[in-house]
Parts: sequence; structure tokens; C-alpha cells
Amino acid sequence: MSQHDAFMEHLEVVSEALSDGFHLRDLAVVLREAIELADRFGNMTGSGKRELAISFVKEVVARTDGPGPDLLLDPILEAIAPALIDLLVAATKGDLYVNREET
Repeated sequence: MSQHDAFMEHLEVVSEALSDGFHLRDLAVVLREAIELADRFGNMTGSGKRELAISFVKEVVARTDGPGPDLLLDPILEAIAPALIDLLVAATKGDLYVNREET
């Protein structure tokens, strides 16, 4: 399956799961789905995977009806997605130092 086909298939699945609308509480799930989708492509660079995950989040936000006016919330969600993806990737790599005791 091509990258585009996998992207579109995953987008359909996630969009259908959010058929009742995109709620702010869904952001964590969408971010996880975006990162897991990008991670399936081992031949891509890290920056390529990051861009794929960002594109996925933006596309989900565009396809689903969110709370409040789209002109207000969609740009905010799209703006914070890259930083949140970076944070989640850092956490999965063990680069996030929270509650660690110094030795």
C-alpha cells in the first residue's frame, strides 16, 4: 500500500470515529493516531514523519466539525499540533525528563 493510500485509509477510519464531531478531548487520540501512522513508514526521515503527522492532524481537523466556530478553533488546533507532536515524540524517545531523580 502506498503512503498516500495508507494516509487516506487511516484518515477515513479516524474521521468516521469522530462522526459526532471533533471535541478538544479528541486531540490526544488524533495526535496518537497521526504519530502511529507516520511511524509505519520506516523508510521516511524523522522530519518527513513529522510533516506527515502534522498533515494528518490538519486534515482530520478540516474534515470534522469541531466545537465552536471553525474560523476560531481550527487555526489554533493546527498551530499547536506541531509542538504537541514534538513533545510526544520526545517523550517516547525518553528525552522528556519529568519526575526523574538525579543520580
